[in-house]
Amino acid sequence: MRDHRNLNILRLLFLCGFFLEASPTPGRAEESGRTFPLPLIEAQRVLTAWLNESGFRVHESRSGEDQILLEASRGSESWRILLRPRSPLASSVLAECTRNGQPDPSRVEPLLLFLEAYSRGLVPQREKPGREVPPPVQSLSAAAVLIKGLAGKQVLQFSGFVVDPGGWVLSTAHDLAGVRGLKVILGSGRELEARLIRRDLRRDLSLLGVEGPLPSFIDLAAGRNLLEEREPVFAVCYAETGEKRIFPGTISAPLRKVNDLPLWQADMEILPGCSGSPVLDGRGRFVSVVKGRYRGTERVGFLIPRETVLEFLGGK
Repeated sequence: MRDHRNLNILRLLFLCGFFLEASPTPGRAEESGRTFPLPLIEAQRVLTAWLNESGFRVHESRSGEDQILLEASRGSESWRILLRPRSPLASSVLAECTRNGQPDPSRVEPLLLFLEAYSRGLVPQREKPGREVPPPVQSLSAAAVLIKGLAGKQVLQFSGFVVDPGGWVLSTAHDLAGVRGLKVILGSGRELEARLIRRDLRRDLSLLGVEGPLPSFIDLAAGRNLLEEREPVFAVCYAETGEKRIFPGTISAPLRKVNDLPLWQADMEILPGCSGSPVLDGRGRFVSVVKGRYRGTERVGFLIPRETVLEFLGGK
């Protein structure tokens, strides 16, 4: 129980955006960095993933096999993180952070505690790189819904979201073939009978109708079409457990065409049941719909862009 409480405290600290220390704090003789029982490559991988997931642009340089320098920037915040091997199974970590050109050493200890917990196997893999969910995204998460239906005797469930408070719900189309008894379940637990209004297998989009009014919706007209590579995004999903979760991710490749249709590629955890989830930017603006993931992976996802959604809805 103590380990569990301590780990929860660590998670809360990191949700506040803490990272790594610029230089040793007063009273600590650690000018060469703090040593962790992590091989150099693993330490580099963990820190790079963390920075990327937090929206930083990361550049890596090496000096032979002796050290790795990570340089990262995001707006007015910059990082220089130096990794050195202490043994085949241990590495030292030394970093400096500046904001608006001024050193900011106050963000070190939480990350050092995190790395300590990571090295002891106390941090689940999916939570190693974490990022706080912005309030605008949280406020719109109520528009996400769970969709259930029957395919033969099998109960299927996937995600969707309200696009019109009058009773329109958007989702993907590939899960709906032969499905009957459709129901939309709101975040409050209220179940609504649903009817299929439109299905487009080529675009992989569907529109369901339920009895309105509905309490929350995502305004497609206020969304965005153009995204930047490595831009943070957030998917509001109902995974196969039926629990609503918000998965952070980043755009990992430019918009590209697959079977003549544009798709975004994202580095994002996508579990079964997440197809049809809304994807928002950090300001809560709609940008895409989760289509699915690359088979054999959990973090290579494909997103249907907003433009395709508007085409499907006839410009709505």
